[in-house]
Amino acid sequence: MRADSLVYPHDELRPDGQSRQHFGLSVRDYIAIQAMQGFLSADRFAGSRADLAYNAYFIADAMIAESQREAV
Repeated sequence: MRADSLVYPHDELRPDGQSRQHFGLSVRDYIAIQAMQGFLSADRFAGSRADLAYNAYFIADAMIAESQREAV
């Protein structure tokens, strides 16, 4: 998995017949969002909003790095 891979890209067909592409979220952002939801649902996170965001992206970066390691 790569950090710049996309989650949920899709094409939208508008009523006027024009097509518009939505690129979705990056894998890094998607994982960070999921981590942030976990932190918030635990109702024990006492840090600032900046700490919350930092920790969510720390988790995302760790997951991406681990997925790129070769299986032993």
